[in-house]
Amino acid sequence: LTLGLGWLGKAPCLQQYDGDGGLQLDWRNSRQYVAMCYTDSVPLYGIHNLDDGAVPYRDSWVQDAGTPREQVRYMEYPVLTGMFQWANARLTEQWLRTAAVLPIPTALPVVVYVDHVAVWLALAWLIVVWAVVRLRPSRPWDAALVALSPLVAVHAFTNYDTLAVAAATTGLLALARGRPWLAGVLLGVGGALKLYPLFLLLPVVLVAVRRRNAETAVRTVLGAAIAWAAVNLPVALPWTA
Repeated sequence: LTLGLGWLGKAPCLQQYDGDGGLQLDWRNSRQYVAMCYTDSVPLYGIHNLDDGAVPYRDSWVQDAGTPREQVRYMEYPVLTGMFQWANARLTEQWLRTAAVLPIPTALPVVVYVDHVAVWLALAWLIVVWAVVRLRPSRPWDAALVALSPLVAVHAFTNYDTLAVAAATTGLLALARGRPWLAGVLLGVGGALKLYPLFLLLPVVLVAVRRRNAETAVRTVLGAAIAWAAVNLPVALPWTA
């Protein structure tokens, strides 16, 4: 229900109109701010040239070309978030090709792209709620607070944070169940989505020291480091720019 409300909140930013150059996204008169429906997925789809088949971290673009502020830019998001955007852009291409021959719903490429992104973001938040339930089965209201949070209704689809939250929460669940290697891997994957899951390694270490359980801390940190490196090195080594 909360995710549905969040989607309805973003829907005004996905309206289309028939302009001089054909069908266009209706962001006239700063609609994205006036209607409070802004989502990063819309501008980043074009800025990162995802609509033109660009591969994040390999392909660059020029910002403010021809001005003193001209700058060569690359995808600024962590690797998994950047590749998540790329994968959804490719799904969008496939959807549009299919819509050309089959009677399935379609729209402007950017609208289809945002729709694909939203599905995965919503699934990630459902995983978060599930993980919180499993973390504290005796306190289901903790999970209810997560599920019903107004912040979810406002910002679940503004950026890509639900992916990192899902990785971090399942990592904590793995740690609570005595699986530090898996916890580390999930936190490392979370760090390759957004930085903040890696910050959880500090309290993990502090709690382990307090409980005199250094083995858990070492396994968790090593698992996170290995997972983070395994994700980042295949991108960092060939595309060093």
